[in-house]
Amino acid sequence: MEPLSRKQELIYYIFLVGVILWCGLILLAPYLASRGHSFSSGMIYFFFSKVCHQMASRSFFIFGHQLAVCSRCTGIYFGFFASTLFFFLLIKMKKFSHISPRVLLVAVFALIFDFAVGFTGVGNNTMTSRFVTGFLTGAIALFFVLPGALELGKKLSTKNKK
Repeated sequence: MEPLSRKQELIYYIFLVGVILWCGLILLAPYLASRGHSFSSGMIYFFFSKVCHQMASRSFFIFGHQLAVCSRCTGIYFGFFASTLFFFLLIKMKKFSHISPRVLLVAVFALIFDFAVGFTGVGNNTMTSRFVTGFLTGAIALFFVLPGALELGKKLSTKNKK
């Protein structure tokens, strides 16, 4: 991938801020709950209830309260966040090359397998297995989502010049 244009860098930073806000809210909900801000934390928990089951038995706890999403979703979102930071370094060092979709399929298969083991009762998945398979899937998914957003930004900027 060639160096980022100014518009692409701007898109990257907007993307990064969005990911930071998303992950920050996941951590902010239990913090606010621990400080007695039940309305604010409740709004965040409600928001995330639309994308996650939030089962307490499958969630990490901090500040004496569960995170706004389960351990698998936590892994997905924080894997996505870690790769967002790493991606920019790879671009700057000119070390980025496209990742095969097979890598993403392997990560998604591992996540589905972990889910299926627990769902079918064949075995038990754990908080760690849910988090790790989610983290890998989120981390790898970023390498498909962000380049697409950057490419879109590149096309929009060349379209505006015409």
